[in-house]
Amino acid sequence: MVEALKEHLLRKPFAPFRMILRNGEQIDVTRQFQVAVGLTKFSYAPPASRTTIQLNLKDIVSLERLEVEKN
Repeated sequence: MVEALKEHLLRKPFAPFRMILRNGEQIDVTRQFQVAVGLTKFSYAPPASRTTIQLNLKDIVSLERLEVEKN
């Protein structure tokens, strides 16, 4: 799953995606630099927030493309 996450983050052009976690939580990644990947954890910066959340990479169970409405 780590390699798939890196592929999503490095995709050109970037395409928003959703991470589904083991606990059922869903995290939408709408900007490329909202997520930083480490060896065993990742950091997520929610939109319009000055904080980051650290979670274990093993908690990611799936990734899916996020459809974004075009104005």
